[in-house]
Amino acid sequence: MTEYTGASSPGAGPAVAGRIPGPPRTLVLHADDLGFSPAINRGIIDGFQRGLLTSTSLLANAPAVSHALALWNELELRRRHRLLASDGPRRTLRDPWLPFDLGVHLNLTQGRPLTTGYPRELLDSDGRFPGVAQLFARSLAGMRSAIRGAVEHELQAQIELLLDHGAPLGHLNGHQYVECLPLLAEIVPRLAHLYSLRHVRVAWEPGLTRSLLVQAGPRQWGLAQVKRLFAFRWRLQATRQGLLFPDCYFGTAHAGRITADVIQTFLQSARGNFVEIGMHPGQGAAALRVHGSDDESSTALADGWHDPLGADRPGELELLTRLDLARWIENSGWTLGRLSQLGLTSTARQRRAA
Repeated sequence: MTEYTGASSPGAGPAVAGRIPGPPRTLVLHADDLGFSPAINRGIIDGFQRGLLTSTSLLANAPAVSHALALWNELELRRRHRLLASDGPRRTLRDPWLPFDLGVHLNLTQGRPLTTGYPRELLDSDGRFPGVAQLFARSLAGMRSAIRGAVEHELQAQIELLLDHGAPLGHLNGHQYVECLPLLAEIVPRLAHLYSLRHVRVAWEPGLTRSLLVQAGPRQWGLAQVKRLFAFRWRLQATRQGLLFPDCYFGTAHAGRITADVIQTFLQSARGNFVEIGMHPGQGAAALRVHGSDDESSTALADGWHDPLGADRPGELELLTRLDLARWIENSGWTLGRLSQLGLTSTARQRRAA
């Protein structure tokens, strides 16, 4: 559970007509898929430098993870010296002067495993992760304990690779929401406690039906409801295991298609005082061709790194860097925050942000 114990404070944001002043309402803007490609890396880092991102997570087995870590170190240097183009809007939104959140994007659905001897049942004919649909079907069919152990070993390897490279990890979440699958729902809490990464993502979305009415067709709506069911089960498991997560999450059914109207609707109707929005910004395929060679792109594709959101990512990056985004957030009564603040009292959060 979130253990949110905040009280009204100067950091609570501006008064909004019709709203009774109460606990500070904290918003985390998160970007998935850091490390996927140089174009996505640059888009995410730009979402921090010029936009209002506060959090991201790294794919340890992805082609551009070293590139991502180098960019992250540069970003942190600029943050410490208050050299971000977005520093002004961030101050308006009471963004705490804390390191941005960096987590592990646990992955069993794209690319190749880091470990040898990974179960063939969970790979395709070319030795790659099989995709989320096949992983979902095979994980529901039941697995031998040896296979479960191999999956846990692979996820440990992903975490430890990033730690070995000095990544300041603070949370865990799953690529394509794999943490919601029953198999991972058993494993992730053990990893969270083992590596002291108790902040996790719980992608259970209240009001999902309402938020899908405009954009979704029947198939997408049905898939979203299946995700929501497994996310609710994962929420119960995470709560029992003492993990920390926001009150509310948004983004499972709108990947790559979060617009200004959608984000404003969510902020106005979100439940709880600590929420997370998951996004997928990037510079798109054109930027990848400019910054990387065709050979690099071909190798990534051969290893299973096709990006189904490639055409949509620039739109979400544009949204994050719009000058009026800060005004929408402020007018909805929210301030920016960090996942690392979950579980802290209001006094402790203010002390850490100072």
